[in-house]
Amino acid sequence: MKLRLHEIEYGSGDVAESKSFYSNVLGLETSVDQPALKVYRTNVNAMDLNFSEHIPKGVISISFLTNDLDIATKELTRKKATFTGPEKSHLGMMSITLHDPNGIVVKINTPTSASPQWLKDLASGLEENS
Repeated sequence: MKLRLHEIEYGSGDVAESKSFYSNVLGLETSVDQPALKVYRTNVNAMDLNFSEHIPKGVISISFLTNDLDIATKELTRKKATFTGPEKSHLGMMSITLHDPNGIVVKINTPTSASPQWLKDLASGLEENS
């Protein structure tokens, strides 16, 4: 059986509130915008599925990669978003952490000189608003 990760989906008590967070705070655009369903295209050809011990058992997080955590931090501060960090994370990355309206952990990561080269290459290929 051949598989590829298709989507990350989770229940929301208020999809309009979730849309506000992902659209207004993180700047994502909806590709499906129905009253009870919001879908965001990630434009990712490959996505990791991680099982880790550096986050508590049962915690689910959505992680985004950026090539400039300082710009991301300034943008989130401008939008009055509540977050923690930056702090050291796995694979030599620095991360900031937010929580969406449903309590889902949302991380924004950037590689550092201590990160593997493939991760640095992945981040260096990012363009603003891509």
